[in-house]
Amino acid sequence: MTSSTECTLLYLTLLLHDSLIALSGMSRLLDPSVWMDTPKPSLLASQVWLSPVLYCLPYLLPVVLVAGVHYWHNYWLVIWIAFAFIPFCDIMLPIDLHDPGSEKEAVWDPLWYKLPLYLWPPTITVSLLWALLQVQQGGLGWSQWIGLMLSLALQNGGLGITVAHELFHKNEFLDQFLAYWSLLLVSYMHFGPGRCVFNS
Repeated sequence: MTSSTECTLLYLTLLLHDSLIALSGMSRLLDPSVWMDTPKPSLLASQVWLSPVLYCLPYLLPVVLVAGVHYWHNYWLVIWIAFAFIPFCDIMLPIDLHDPGSEKEAVWDPLWYKLPLYLWPPTITVSLLWALLQVQQGGLGWSQWIGLMLSLALQNGGLGITVAHELFHKNEFLDQFLAYWSLLLVSYMHFGPGRCVFNS
């Protein structure tokens, strides 16, 4: 695919994404079952063991980035998934207001809550180093540069800062260290002291 074709397809996807979000937002606001106190039955209520797997879904982004570049020479695959496929699934799947709460706590080991957060900083570090190796090898066109940059920004910035935010809610040294590590990768370490001061 040529660079101009990729850009045109990306623009059309983003336009479609914005239109679907606007339409789904309006229909959900008009649906009283969304904002009433009666929760809908959960698709996963009987599958409590599946919840830890769902918390690990963000790890697909680095895998998709590497696979997309290596096998299909597609630097935009992460962006397509994040801004087209996931919103489409969000619109098509039913809203789940069920809170398993005590069911989840009875089944889960506390490590399942922390493990996805703890593994994210090393994962995005490896992904960043891999991307730098791709750049160092050269031969990237401007469309590929932009796709790689936006993919890294999404996983390191969008998800990395969110993970750091959650880790800053904890007072253990390991949590704080991993939070700062995530912020270091996006040059946003000044976010940390404010979170520590205002959360304690």
